[in-house]
Amino acid sequence: EDAEVYYYQGGKSYAQRITAHMEQWIDEVENLYDRKIDGAVQVLVFNKQAEFRQSNIGSNLTPGDNVGGTAVLVGSKIFVYADGIWAATEQQIKRSLSALLLNQMLYGGNWQEALRSSTTGLDLPEWFTEGLHSYVALNWSSHIAMHVQDAARCREIIEAHRADPNAAAWVGHAVWKYIADVFGEGVIANALYMIRVSNSLEKGLQYATGMGLAQLLEEASRYHLEATPSSDLLPPLATRKDLR
Repeated sequence: EDAEVYYYQGGKSYAQRITAHMEQWIDEVENLYDRKIDGAVQVLVFNKQAEFRQSNIGSNLTPGDNVGGTAVLVGSKIFVYADGIWAATEQQIKRSLSALLLNQMLYGGNWQEALRSSTTGLDLPEWFTEGLHSYVALNWSSHIAMHVQDAARCREIIEAHRADPNAAAWVGHAVWKYIADVFGEGVIANALYMIRVSNSLEKGLQYATGMGLAQLLEEASRYHLEATPSSDLLPPLATRKDLR
């Protein structure tokens, strides 16, 4: 079994729906990373966020735990609370699977201990990790295109190291989308592997793309600025105003 799904009383139907899709979601994330998740993925489904927050897990979260949206990655377990929005549940579980696989890939079997002790010497910026998980979970849509193009216009991609926490995921998403479109999606796994081998973000990206980090960010920003959105890709201005 690739996944084990557990649930609280009243959560059976939502848990069954998650179970039916887990294999596909795991396959999608593993294909992008070009590696398998070590061990079975355990998913615990709560009926609502308050239930999770009141649990032992929710009240003992540490800064290293990946908390966001409707799913939380604690260690190698994914805790989901059913908010009734299926698309959000799928996206958040994929984000958690991506975070789990990235941790295993970079830090090995004892990744939790490695993160706690901070002895790896590899400190990846938020735009890099959150952008990767965003790309894995969401890929591309008119909503993402709007945020990415706004980030490019505000020079947030070029100045990724200064990215506001709220913009970091869109900045990183823009970079990974550029890499996938220009070099092929397979280069994402290659870049992550080279980052691990070289123990350097800049060296790994340069090995994979042939560009230094500053140039890569400039090219990604230019790519999204020059993208000509088709009428069906970007929502009309009135809709965009509402989305802000």
